[in-house]
Amino acid sequence: MRGTYRATLVCSSRDFLIGAILLYGYVYTAYKYGNPYLGRNDFFRYEQIILHPLDLSAVPAPFVFRQIPAIVASAFYGVGLHFDTAASIDSIGLDDATKRRFLAMIVSNGLAVCLTFTVLAGYLRRKLASDGFINSLALFGIFAGWFYFPSAVIAPVTIGWGWLVSALFAIAFIERNVAVTAIACGIALFARETTLVFALTMFLALLFFGKERNRGVVGSVALLAASCLLYLVLRIGLTSGYAHQIDPVHIVAQLTSLDFPAHFFIQSVLAQGLLVLLLGLVAMRHPHYAAYLLLSAAAVLVMALATNVTDAGLLLGETLPFYAAIFMLAWSGALTAGAEKTLPARARGMHPGNSSEIDD
Repeated sequence: MRGTYRATLVCSSRDFLIGAILLYGYVYTAYKYGNPYLGRNDFFRYEQIILHPLDLSAVPAPFVFRQIPAIVASAFYGVGLHFDTAASIDSIGLDDATKRRFLAMIVSNGLAVCLTFTVLAGYLRRKLASDGFINSLALFGIFAGWFYFPSAVIAPVTIGWGWLVSALFAIAFIERNVAVTAIACGIALFARETTLVFALTMFLALLFFGKERNRGVVGSVALLAASCLLYLVLRIGLTSGYAHQIDPVHIVAQLTSLDFPAHFFIQSVLAQGLLVLLLGLVAMRHPHYAAYLLLSAAAVLVMALATNVTDAGLLLGETLPFYAAIFMLAWSGALTAGAEKTLPARARGMHPGNSSEIDD
């Protein structure tokens, strides 16, 4: 048993190192050429949390609840993380301290993406009973292939942490594991609460359309629903700001008078080519899972429209680890119900491409 833990630790450390090597160029580029005024001005909200962690009056909701990314950035800032080089941010007149907080927030998201890679690479290794680098590199290739990866994931905002939460929710969903769901909910509440909607819809689809009534599914639905309710209670009781996002009257009015500007079409359709590709490939092997993903994406899009979120495309893309994990398992013949804990297709004497022998 001790040997197994040691092997897992060694493999996880290796995955983290590989992730760091693959990511450091993106972190450098985001810092060197990034400009928070070009679509990433939420940084200035998170900057205040870096300066005043756990102060729920520092910025308005929903930003103030995203404490985990900013607190991690605050730790980097506190230890003096700094890279003294000319950068685009110098040209907009921000002082050196702001520049350091800008770097700290980028590194915080880089760490989250590295952890996402480590978690999913380790999970795929166990499911596929394979320790090849090909799967790890393929996984990172999917991550890096998303339209907004270099500008919004490795960036001074919080999408990278949304990826980490989505990776945990993906594992919880595939394994029907209520304990992992609980961990993911705890992080989501204080990192990227928007991921709760996608995960809840995935589990509800499994419950009602997949007809699964086991403890993992029912328990996960209950946890996710309770987390959404808790978020609303905390937001109403402890914070203020952007009240229209939780005002039923405004939500109904927003949905009955929809307006689709050009940037909405670009973000929600043109920028999501990778998600569409993965969705189509999953549908070729497991149409039910593809339907669940599509339904959940639609729920996120409706949420974005109802709350007048301008970056709807980012909400869709922060669930990319869900698509990546399901796609890689589906095309390896290892996408099975979590309770079965079956071996990969080749270990059962099955050809991975024979979808008729794979359970939905």
